[in-house]
Amino acid sequence: ADREGVLVLYPEQKRIANAFRCWNWFDRSVQNGEGEAALIAGMVRAVTADYAVDPSRVYIAGMSAGAALTSVMVSCHGELFAACAMHSGLMFRAADSVGEAVRAMKNGSPVSPEKVARQVMANKEFSFVPALLIHGTRDDVVHPTNADQTLAQFMAMAGGVGETDTALVESVRQLTHGGIRRFEIRDFRSAETLMLRKVVIEELGHAWSGGDAQHAFNDAKGPDASLMIWEFVSGFERREGTISASSASMMGTKQ
Repeated sequence: ADREGVLVLYPEQKRIANAFRCWNWFDRSVQNGEGEAALIAGMVRAVTADYAVDPSRVYIAGMSAGAALTSVMVSCHGELFAACAMHSGLMFRAADSVGEAVRAMKNGSPVSPEKVARQVMANKEFSFVPALLIHGTRDDVVHPTNADQTLAQFMAMAGGVGETDTALVESVRQLTHGGIRRFEIRDFRSAETLMLRKVVIEELGHAWSGGDAQHAFNDAKGPDASLMIWEFVSGFERREGTISASSASMMGTKQ
């Protein structure tokens, strides 16, 4: 953030609201854009105004419950963000109770990603947000099936952005980080614009890829998720309700 001149807002959950200090992304009011979602939207607006942040270049990212809440934020308050990233998360409306949330984390959601996408797009305030999805193949907390469902949901929304449904063009790359950990990058473009990117990292559990191993839920082996996220989101701007992609959004990930 210091190197790139980025201002970072870290909202923090209260233990009184969640025993694990996780976001309550499954709460029905939150999934309507209210509660915690509305509070974070308010924080974003306040920081953008108070610190003279360029409103066309506001991004959101999260891991696990933070990633699930990110899917809520871009579905309910998409007008605020130019791009987003979700590390080890779940799709929007994957569950609407604690019990359903636990089951979805373990097995994926029984809810249709495409059906939810249609419901989101039916809202006159809907605004598509390009997304980067990162997930580990060994994640035993949030099953990798959830990444597939999140991708399907975003593909449905991305395909319906124009006046008619548009098929996205997929490209795939296989890379190795440090000669020890393989990962796959799948890009989805509409014409020449990158709309979605999914990164699947082999042998990674429920941990931030490339993080500080001194802390829980961090894996130092990489690849560097923070770098991948910045490379992706920094290529997008939101102006007058529309997303534009600069040349930065077309580049590969430097691993």
